[in-house]
Amino acid sequence: MGNAGQALAGNLKRLRLERAISLSGLATLAGLSKATLSALEQGNGNPSVDTVWALAQALGVQFASLVEDDGEDILHVRRIEDAPVVSSEPGFLGRHLLSRSERGALELYVLDLSSGNTRKAAPHSPGVVEHVIVLSGKVDVGPNDAPMTLGPGDCMTFSADRPHHYRALGKSARLLSITDYPLRSQALTKPIVRSARPSPQPRTSVARLRRKSR
Repeated sequence: MGNAGQALAGNLKRLRLERAISLSGLATLAGLSKATLSALEQGNGNPSVDTVWALAQALGVQFASLVEDDGEDILHVRRIEDAPVVSSEPGFLGRHLLSRSERGALELYVLDLSSGNTRKAAPHSPGVVEHVIVLSGKVDVGPNDAPMTLGPGDCMTFSADRPHHYRALGKSARLLSITDYPLRSQALTKPIVRSARPSPQPRTSVARLRRKSR
């Protein structure tokens, strides 16, 4: 199962133990055999999307809480063709790109890049994560030391507290950028990094939506 299987195994066992649920108890709640659940916690097997959904519901967590790696230095890319189908019916297909939990406020931006232009971004405050979804065009995006080439529908999540950039490859491009802040209590445990105001960059249209953490 590779990295995805190891992430599922670690998250599954951690969440089960945090809730003081036995292996057989969780298997019963999720409608699985104890042997199947044991294999998944050991990083073996190839569970279906329905199986992961059943486990998420039994544990009372989001789907992504089971399948995403919870490492501190975040860098995830999800290609649209690899995004799991969560709902399907004639004329409709729903895919899971991103979930979030246990963090603070959100800011939502629409970024327009002219053909061949690059937007250089200074590091955000410690703990800030950015999610970028390509709406149109082809882009080179991400941390300066680990950028990725993305196309329409692709989603990338990365630690944005280091220098990063957005570059249109070929024609113009439009991105949806979500700035994901840590909880205030988490942010206060690290020093705040302030950056100088950046020099003028290619025009970026911005639509901001902030949701305050409770």
